[in-house]
Amino acid sequence: MSASNSPYSTAIASGSIDFNFDSSLNPSEQMRKYKTDEKEAKAPHTLPFEFGELPQQMANIVDNAFSASKNLENLLKMEEFQKNGELIKLKGNLEKIIMYLMRNGDKTLEKFTIGF
Repeated sequence: MSASNSPYSTAIASGSIDFNFDSSLNPSEQMRKYKTDEKEAKAPHTLPFEFGELPQQMANIVDNAFSASKNLENLLKMEEFQKNGELIKLKGNLEKIIMYLMRNGDKTLEKFTIGF
């Protein structure tokens, strides 16, 4: 085996770089790919640790209020509770709670997210 073909050869390499040999060795292609990867690699929006359980707790409130509203609706269909103004008002307030949390909960918490 000649010394120039040996992988352990210490001869001086030629000064020209053949960029067409392998496109993955082309630095301009590598930089384009790096820039593309950098743009796509954004951190997800996350809430700080202190806020971490709030979305689940708010979802539980909405779920419980919805269940309570359905129960009140069933009660109000019964003859003895049909004209009970307090229960009708309570059902309306539960619906307001549900609508408020669904409209404003995510928008409010979104202001506190960490990320891009």
